[in-house]
Amino acid sequence: MDHGDYFACYEPSPRIEDWAIVGEANPYQAPELREMRITGKVYNHPRFDDGEVVTTSPVLASAGNTVETQNTTYDLGTMSEKYKEWCSSMGIDVDFSAPVKVFFR
Repeated sequence: MDHGDYFACYEPSPRIEDWAIVGEANPYQAPELREMRITGKVYNHPRFDDGEVVTTSPVLASAGNTVETQNTTYDLGTMSEKYKEWCSSMGIDVDFSAPVKVFFR
């Protein structure tokens, strides 16, 4: 991910803890066309208090435990236990070294 100087102001990068993936629940839309967002407690973000629950703009790219949205690049901390349980109940195997997969439109 190439962010240029825009993200240089974030030291350290904003981090989301206790996170989950959320998105549209339209059963008539192909999964790869659905917008994916991350919700959780944010830390080290210049516009939000530490621990404030946020939902990001759509995720555009991901690499390892880092996700890029339209305005911010976030480091992902610990995944929500409830989200882990939901993934398990749905038969979704989470790759914790790269938990967010982005499909390109």
